[in-house]
Amino acid sequence: MVHYSKEHKFDKQAYLISVDHELQWNVKLLKTNRLRSLMIKIIEKSSIDLIGEEFSREAINTLPNNVKKTISQKIANKFNIKHCFCDPDEKTRNIIGYPTQVKLRNMFGFKSAIEGTEEYNTRKKYEKSFFHIREKYWLEQINNLYVHNIIFICGFDHLENFKSILFRNGYITSTETLK
Repeated sequence: MVHYSKEHKFDKQAYLISVDHELQWNVKLLKTNRLRSLMIKIIEKSSIDLIGEEFSREAINTLPNNVKKTISQKIANKFNIKHCFCDPDEKTRNIIGYPTQVKLRNMFGFKSAIEGTEEYNTRKKYEKSFFHIREKYWLEQINNLYVHNIIFICGFDHLENFKSILFRNGYITSTETLK
């Protein structure tokens, strides 16, 4: 149950959906259909102004199988809703003080990119200490668009913290996790 203080003015709604990032672009996964269906259901019952996601234009260029658009982009286009890649690219990460992927790889070694290794766990723990910088950047991207009702797709590790950030900034939040 959410308790609201009298100082908070809630005039915005955020639907947060946490996912394994591969669901954001891999149309071959069965769970991608669940994401698509959930987003459409939210759109049909709410006046969504924006679909934002923890993804960058730069990241699109690194995807396999010549993928050119994320699921969120496709749905935003279909329903004529604004879409925003909210994640900073490598240059912006450097500017805002968030470690770049290259820096992380150099600090923790190549194995740190392989899930399940000790190096990966050490790298993730270090990277999590910077999440607040990245999540603040997401909020800035959303606020720059002057929207009130959003769907936001993010990774599992960000759900609770980003939910709190949105709450402190006037959003009533609903969450869903697709595992």
